[in-house]
Amino acid sequence: MIVAITGGIGSGKSVVSQVLRLLGYPVYDCDANAKRLMNESVALRESLVKRFGTDLYRQGAFNAQYLCSIEFAAQSALENLNGIVHPAVKADRKARRRGKGGLAY
Repeated sequence: MIVAITGGIGSGKSVVSQVLRLLGYPVYDCDANAKRLMNESVALRESLVKRFGTDLYRQGAFNAQYLCSIEFAAQSALENLNGIVHPAVKADRKARRRGKGGLAY
């Protein structure tokens, strides 16, 4: 069984996730893994740079501040970001569930 925890900022998703971890359930944190993938996945990095430019990575590290400056400036940028990152996170989650360690994207 897979359970998804959703909700707005401050709604307690992290608390519920931590309780589940303490009870021994595996928890896949989409936000944390999206950030990890944006730093570690070469394919994802290439897709993001192609869409948002080389300023997205500063000295090899993901530049979240730059992304926020463009992501919230236009709805289309947020939609493009989600269209690139969400499939990578989904593939990573599936790979981890199959025991393949992730970074499937």
